[in-house]
Amino acid sequence: MLWQDFLELLAPSPFVCDLCQQQIIDEGLPGCRSCLAQLELRLRVLQVSGIPCYAVGVYQNRMKELLREIKYQGNYKAAFVLGMILGLACQEEAALQGVRWILPVPLHANRIRKRGFNQARVLADGMIRVWKRPIYQGMIRIRDTEPQSDLSPVERRKNLQQAFMITDAKVLLGQQVLIVDDIFTTGTTVQTIASLIAGYGAVPRGLFVAKSLSLKGLGGNVNAT
Repeated sequence: MLWQDFLELLAPSPFVCDLCQQQIIDEGLPGCRSCLAQLELRLRVLQVSGIPCYAVGVYQNRMKELLREIKYQGNYKAAFVLGMILGLACQEEAALQGVRWILPVPLHANRIRKRGFNQARVLADGMIRVWKRPIYQGMIRIRDTEPQSDLSPVERRKNLQQAFMITDAKVLLGQQVLIVDDIFTTGTTVQTIASLIAGYGAVPRGLFVAKSLSLKGLGGNVNAT
């Protein structure tokens, strides 16, 4: 064992925040206090066609910057930290204690090759670091759909038709399943997946890192508090 390794065992180096790469993290926190304050974290309740959903932030300011870094610059570490934040929020929310499975929104293989990872899956990996639930891997994306951000609400619904397939249905019956994604805008994706898994007897819930500033709900089906 090298001398430096021995010193690390006696007095481990403090962890540096993966969001800013500068500040030291206090024990038990997923990021430094400065970064966490900038994210304006609060569990916000959304109702999407009767599906209970939650978001811990709003898509603006530093939160918006981070989510764009994850999607377009491959900031894997930031996705994992935000996942830990989601997991900590779940620990504190009584309504989510009955969740049996975490279901990250699947990404098509073509998109994963281009992006390097599925950000929803990395969020889920961060969640289970602090909130012990199994990740449901029995759903795949069978169509490489157009990016939802460029589409109208009606086009979004059409875009996701027959985009997902269930490969393991038996474990869903009677179980609460938490659908996890990065941004909530219209609710189309969570509605599509919720409808699919509910057909196999699951009880869907939704969890997002951030909600859009202007919720463009489908026919007034989205309520937020």
